[in-house]
Amino acid sequence: MDKLTPMMQQFKNIKNEYPDAILFFRVGDFYEMFFDDAVTASRELEIALTSREGKKKGAIPLAGIPYHAAPGYLGRLLEKGYKVAICEQVEEAGKGKGLVKREVTRVITPGTVVEEDFLQKDDNNYLASIAREGDDFGLAFVDISTGEIQAYFFENGENCRAIEKVKEQIDLLQPAEIIVDNSFSREILSKLNLEQKNFNFMQKDASCFNGKSEALKYLEKFFPGDLLKDSGLKDCQPALFAVTSSLDYIRKMQRGSLEHLHKIKLHRPAEALYMDAVTVRNLEIFEALYSRQKKNSLWGVLNRTKTAMGARLLRRWLERPL
Repeated sequence: MDKLTPMMQQFKNIKNEYPDAILFFRVGDFYEMFFDDAVTASRELEIALTSREGKKKGAIPLAGIPYHAAPGYLGRLLEKGYKVAICEQVEEAGKGKGLVKREVTRVITPGTVVEEDFLQKDDNNYLASIAREGDDFGLAFVDISTGEIQAYFFENGENCRAIEKVKEQIDLLQPAEIIVDNSFSREILSKLNLEQKNFNFMQKDASCFNGKSEALKYLEKFFPGDLLKDSGLKDCQPALFAVTSSLDYIRKMQRGSLEHLHKIKLHRPAEALYMDAVTVRNLEIFEALYSRQKKNSLWGVLNRTKTAMGARLLRRWLERPL
């Protein structure tokens, strides 16, 4: 391949910072994708794959979409489990000015999206995080669109197989994206069954939080002391790490404040009637058994709420009945 142009070198430098995301690179009135990103976008979005140099040997693959049509294409990529990094021009292009400065302003992932166009109004959009300490497991579900954080602590014991409880809770709440610590062995990942169930999951290094005190100090940046104290997280280290890992991931993707995340609820097994995903399905609580339609389920019959927030609250009550 010939020497890269300054703009292509700029693309490569930014792409190196976001290797696991498709980079939407703003060029005038278009978002353009190059190299492997162009090939992936062309296949998944069914758009033309061309190149900047025509049919010249060694040409750089190129695919592009109009910037005003981006939401529709973004939604399709999110449904397929892809992350998208939005790279904007952060200064005006001027005659004779040279290369325009560009920066990633946001990374959109299935579990951190907040735009109503990409969300189901009557269902939560969860980012899940799984942590462990010995044989005990912590699990966190964060819905960034509502500001809600649910945490779970499963102690391993004779009558509680913690890893099975984690798997069943994941099956029940169906998160859009899952974070697991990269220290998890292949055996643990296999038991969680994330690959076979086609969950969108990633392994993340949680070593940046060196113990309980650092994790609490990190959370204190976002939550007042009383909220943390009342949450019960201080006494459940795996759940604490799961919450911290998920918030750290959201902060890096959103590049903004997390002040709207204002509720932390630590669930313990004895607080509610426990139902696994098979039971919920057979009782037709959220969808009919054969038609898979919501309207013929218990939730569909009861749901006379006026707002999306109300529908989500009713759903949570049915997920964890007293």
